[in-house]
Amino acid sequence: MAARLVLLLLAVLACATRAATGAKVSQMYVFGDESADVGNANYFKQASLKANKAPYGVSYKPASGRFSDGKLVVDYLADFLAIPPPRADLAPRNASLPFSGLNYAIAGAGAKAGTNGGKTRGLQLQFNEFRKWLHEAQRTNNPDLKLSEALFVISIGANDYIPELSRAQPNMTTLVAIASSVSNLVISITQSLYNLTGSSNIVVIDLPNLGCLPSVRRAHKSGANCTSDGNQVTVIHNFALLTKTDKLRNNPALPMPNLVLFKQSAVYKTMIQVPTSGLTNQSYPCCEAVTSTGVFVACGQTAGTGKAAVTAGACAAPAKYLWWDTHNPTQVVNQKLANTLFYSTNPAMVRPNGLKKFYGL
Repeated sequence: MAARLVLLLLAVLACATRAATGAKVSQMYVFGDESADVGNANYFKQASLKANKAPYGVSYKPASGRFSDGKLVVDYLADFLAIPPPRADLAPRNASLPFSGLNYAIAGAGAKAGTNGGKTRGLQLQFNEFRKWLHEAQRTNNPDLKLSEALFVISIGANDYIPELSRAQPNMTTLVAIASSVSNLVISITQSLYNLTGSSNIVVIDLPNLGCLPSVRRAHKSGANCTSDGNQVTVIHNFALLTKTDKLRNNPALPMPNLVLFKQSAVYKTMIQVPTSGLTNQSYPCCEAVTSTGVFVACGQTAGTGKAAVTAGACAAPAKYLWWDTHNPTQVVNQKLANTLFYSTNPAMVRPNGLKKFYGL
């Protein structure tokens, strides 16, 4: 009897190893905020943030709802996997394209419920929508559903911190409490995805340095200097995700061997520190404007009337900028991030390894 149990255990472990080293990914399911929104805000009536008109999309026309001049990290991942980018779940399906998953991410979303005053769809609500779709797909034996070939991506968190970080004097006690809550919520959804689907092919993405966001620096009038509060809370948040994802991956009671943490914060740091990155402007957005009276104008918006009107348009060379608008990076940065996530073998950037090697793609 004992020998049979040992053989069974070895067989299970062998299957787990094969899953991690010989995967096929034909679908992605994405959860998050504007860092991953491919158009959901366009169809969400309450949305206050939209990117469905120029100058958004200037490098990947037409403007589609992506908060950048072009492609996002999830778009490049789809390219690497040779699948169409998963469509926004609120958008109508294009029957001419093969089904490649669904993207539930929406601009303004936070891990916590109520972020941005309910004018978006938080992480739990996104998961709930996926669960409804999954149950219906299972009930009807939907041929589109291939969980064994699915990759799940979670990219969220910045919007939970920005209101406090934008205050004149951010409260570090409040920020630490937010970090605990947000990291726990992200991990909870990660576990829920595993419990619901049986798959641990999940990528959790940490946060860039929030103190360096143009919106946060502008709120504190710090010029090109990042804010210390933003720096500190980013370290706290990202370390919490690192320790908690490590724990999930190595938990003998409920192991998630295929769980990946993408430390995009480390990639940003490298891009900033290496002059050859080509990003000659690392502090100010490509798309913004300031009126003659000093009023800030957000990307694509207009301030003033008549001859005094000022519209915030795109810079001449987005590829030289780190930031597209006050919150989001340019297409060239998204490409660098995606390249690292997929191809890197450096655990300091992708833990435990990049998707291509780790999943055997």
